[in-house]
Amino acid sequence: MGQYYEVITEDKDGKRTVYNRRVDGEYTMAKLMEHSWWDNRFMRAFSATLVDNPRKVAWVGDYAEEGECKALGFEYFEVWGGEDQDPAVGIDSTDFTLDEVKYLVNEDRRLYVDLAEYKAECVDEWENVIHPVPILTCIGNGRGGGDYSPAEGVSDEWVGKWAFDTIMLTNNLPEGYEKINPVFKEGR
Repeated sequence: MGQYYEVITEDKDGKRTVYNRRVDGEYTMAKLMEHSWWDNRFMRAFSATLVDNPRKVAWVGDYAEEGECKALGFEYFEVWGGEDQDPAVGIDSTDFTLDEVKYLVNEDRRLYVDLAEYKAECVDEWENVIHPVPILTCIGNGRGGGDYSPAEGVSDEWVGKWAFDTIMLTNNLPEGYEKINPVFKEGR
């Protein structure tokens, strides 16, 4: 069976929001690799919310375990609700693209990704690029169909490592941050 994902964020004031991947009320595919692309409609809209706006972010699969979520500081049911509950909201569309910003920054770990370098390294033979945020912040990956599976020779060391860390997109790199070079290419 396929695993579905929703996104939880927490702003600097502690306000949490759960996104269900609906853009302008229209459903966006729920499996991780159905929507985690550089120019996907949901990813464009969600990315716009991160520009110079640091927030904790986690892409939570419905096969994630309660203990994994608790260890990061939130409850599984905050994302997935109980019976007859859907705590998630949609998002409005935007023309924003990742090409408009230079860096993906992790404030908690003092790390960053140069997005132009990432895109150049991760483009596949079909000219597709996996958006780094869902893969870096996923919880439960590898437990269902449609999850991210790296191509042969590609490391999975960064998959899920930034789950519920404080991240943002920016053109202004903070001083003293270390660059990392994750590569996300999907196995076929």
